[in-house]
Amino acid sequence: MPWTTNPLFIPGGDDEKVTTGVEATLQHSSGDIPDVAISKYEEWEFKTPTDRLTRRQAVYIFVLDGLVAAILGAGINFGIAYGTYHTQDAVRLFILPNALAADAGFTLLAQFIITWVVECFIVNFHLRKGLVPPIGFFREPKNRFMRWYFFLDHKQSKELRGFKPWIGLILSNALRSLILLAVFFPVVFGASIGFLTLVGTRRGADWYFDVVWASQVFKLIFGVAVGSTCTPLMAAFWLVRCGWVLKARAGVDGIRSVDEITNP
Repeated sequence: MPWTTNPLFIPGGDDEKVTTGVEATLQHSSGDIPDVAISKYEEWEFKTPTDRLTRRQAVYIFVLDGLVAAILGAGINFGIAYGTYHTQDAVRLFILPNALAADAGFTLLAQFIITWVVECFIVNFHLRKGLVPPIGFFREPKNRFMRWYFFLDHKQSKELRGFKPWIGLILSNALRSLILLAVFFPVVFGASIGFLTLVGTRRGADWYFDVVWASQVFKLIFGVAVGSTCTPLMAAFWLVRCGWVLKARAGVDGIRSVDEITNP
């Protein structure tokens, strides 16, 4: 496989001219934190991490990510639910097959993993192109777990060659999405089950739903709720992480070199 840029890679200082052939230019455009412009096969223009949530960042997180993800999630979930349930004899809450509880659980799992991996590539690409500035007003964590979770102590190579690095990249991101899912799952899944018991018709030990429209409308609402809440968090994750790494490379907050963050 030819070289492909690692989405997690953020260039450091002048030492990388020797090891990667990347020309780095540090321009002090706003004071203590420099903008970074990198060019080799493409032009990278990381913006300066901000000391507050800007309008551009808010629109990017809540509109371009949250609203668009809600619309996409609604459409995809509605279409899948229609194709799955409209020809079935019965749709139930718990009893398999055609159980909405199982459907909701699987949808949460799939949507979190897919969204996280997609956001990893899209947000980091937008950061490199300077379409959105990183968030720089959160204090960098010292806790070992949080540093691992935000890829702060993991040295990133610029290029990924072969399938093994890509598998490792995807698995490491999938694992982090599952950790976030563990926080969301009890709330979202529990609220979904409670809602379905209110609108369903109880027969014996289970609840039944209309084959057409009931399950489809539920999955539409479910897609909107999950997409509009989890996607902005995932986008903000990468904006915050990029801000910490750029500030570390610039020597802000007492960190003088890239080795202090990649090789603690």
